[in-house]
Amino acid sequence: MKKKTFTVFAWMVAMALIVSGCSLFNLGEAEVMDFDAKMELKAPNPVPGETPKILFVGNSHTFTNDLPGTFYALAAELGYEADVYDLTEGYYTLENFADPEDELGSALDLTLSSEPWAFVVL
Repeated sequence: MKKKTFTVFAWMVAMALIVSGCSLFNLGEAEVMDFDAKMELKAPNPVPGETPKILFVGNSHTFTNDLPGTFYALAAELGYEADVYDLTEGYYTLENFADPEDELGSALDLTLSSEPWAFVVL
């Protein structure tokens, strides 16, 4: 009987310490976000006369959602030209793409070394 009483007492003390410990950390008030604030677009200044080449490397999240096409459309809408390419495969990880023995890993290695890319998006 004493063992059960001690276990319950120890449990209650532990919980009291946890609860009181939480109040020791004063995190202050949470920052209130202003969803009506004006957003400023921070766009890069491309080299005049050059169209940047952009490569998207990814898996099904990249090609199913057409991330390269969406990026191209947004850039065009903002008045920027871009040559957008993609190298994608479902279920692929960065580890797969980094493996030169893998078919797409080898293709990525060749693609990166044979072309000057302004941006590579992983």
